[in-house]
Amino acid sequence: MKRLSIRVRLTFWYGVVLAATLIGCGVIVYVMADYGLIEGVDHGLGGKYEEIAEWIENGTDVDEIAGPAGTRRQQYLLRLKTPDGVTLVESEALHGIEGVEPSEAKQSGSPAYFMASLAGSRRHRFLSGTVRNSQGDWLVQIGTPLEQYERELGELRFVLLTVLPVGVFAAVIGGYWLAGRALQPIHRITETTRKITAQNLAERIPVANHDDELGRLADTLNAMIGRLNHAFDAMRQFTADASHELLTPLTAMRTETEVALRADRPAEHYRRVLTSILEEVERLTKLADSLLLLSREETRTIQLCREPVQLDEVIRGVVEHAAVLAEAANVRLEVGQLATATVEADVDCLRQVFFNLLDNAVKYTEPGGLVTVRGHATESEATVEVSDTGIGIPAESLSHVYDRFYRVDKSRSRQMGGTGLGLSICKALIERHGGRIEVESVLGKGSTFRIILPRSQ
Repeated sequence: MKRLSIRVRLTFWYGVVLAATLIGCGVIVYVMADYGLIEGVDHGLGGKYEEIAEWIENGTDVDEIAGPAGTRRQQYLLRLKTPDGVTLVESEALHGIEGVEPSEAKQSGSPAYFMASLAGSRRHRFLSGTVRNSQGDWLVQIGTPLEQYERELGELRFVLLTVLPVGVFAAVIGGYWLAGRALQPIHRITETTRKITAQNLAERIPVANHDDELGRLADTLNAMIGRLNHAFDAMRQFTADASHELLTPLTAMRTETEVALRADRPAEHYRRVLTSILEEVERLTKLADSLLLLSREETRTIQLCREPVQLDEVIRGVVEHAAVLAEAANVRLEVGQLATATVEADVDCLRQVFFNLLDNAVKYTEPGGLVTVRGHATESEATVEVSDTGIGIPAESLSHVYDRFYRVDKSRSRQMGGTGLGLSICKALIERHGGRIEVESVLGKGSTFRIILPRSQ
């Protein structure tokens, strides 16, 4: 069954459910028709029985009783016995047949209905009972053939056994056609999706109705394709940026090496060349480490050693190390009020985040400028702000500052040895800790990066 198409399976189960429903309805109709027909026969027998019982109770002459019954011999059979067991009236079809009624009907004191087969296996319906008058208990048996009852039931069986299979077959054919029509949009979705490749991720699946199930499926696939398109664009951009970042120092190293090898140079010249190459190697190493860290973070292969950490103590420790950078750049580094707050975090990751933020703040602040670290806390969150009076970030660049290799001032960043990955690393590590990072900036006046982490409960 699993190898069959959805269309065939839908049609099969539709046919099974429909057949079961129709068979159930047919059985109910047949039973109700049987009950209704028997009830009609019993009603006729009961009326005739009451009429004869009334005549016996009133002492009507036997000839008068046999007379009305005799006029209806084609419809009713009658047997009438006196209290002494003498048969006074008996239809011709009952001659010589004593055991017409079952034993339980004989033992019953009230009239009882029962079935009996007479000569030729013809089935009859009987009503048998005793009627008491001044002479004693009279046995009254009245019956009628069930030919019409059986004929009508036979016609109903023929209709049910003929119409139901034909109806089920027609419904299955119609269901197969309807299933094809219903699944046609899926075929269109399949064909359109099959045509979408990495080269045309901008193409989308047409949606006829956004409110039905297939429309929501198409919208979901379109959203997925959009995310893939964004991921491919980011990957292409990342590849181009990484290639450029790697090519620049490699080109510089190759150029300086080729120039140094063209002729004999003084030892001091070779020393300067090797020093320059070493700087480029260190920059490449830093870039490779940052890329490796981001890759491991994306694949969740970095195991965070979380433990309760006093956030203010970590910040003060990072500020002591960053003070050397600030002093070298002639930038003042101040620590404002810091709230005492405990967070569940990896200490090394937090130190790297805050050092990157302080390093950026110092790099992009002019000599004589100010970098300030302050913080506050609520019952559920701890916030740390790193502000500077540097060059600031244009409004159109604020949404891109966490992109890999993105630089607001590319020439200045390269001169300072930046890789363009620091903020990307900060964002990834903070989000890994369940926090978030925000930025506010005014061009020419400075920037503020805000780290928000959940407090330990």
